[in-house]
Amino acid sequence: MNKIVFEIFDPALCCSTGVCGPNPDEKLIKVRNLIDKLKSDFGEYIEIKRQTISQEPKKFLENPSVKLLIQNEGKTALPVCILNGKVVTYGRYPEEKEIYSYISSLSS
Repeated sequence: MNKIVFEIFDPALCCSTGVCGPNPDEKLIKVRNLIDKLKSDFGEYIEIKRQTISQEPKKFLENPSVKLLIQNEGKTALPVCILNGKVVTYGRYPEEKEIYSYISSLSS
């Protein structure tokens, strides 16, 4: 199996995952669970990179796809999710079945 690189470019969050405080956002809990499942299922074959615009704004400018989406859509483009260099979703996080479908298409 080839290496899978899953990148998440998050909007501004209170911490690196956003799953903190007394009332964490349900979407952020789901994406955290997805990340844990991907790591469990793919182990060493997956690399997950997660950046928040408030903590690493330079990373958003360095990625041409993310930069273009933000220029065209503004902050509503975030989050941007990229799988092996290809934008798979923007403006929302992918559902579990969706990301697994994208991953299975990589090996086809």
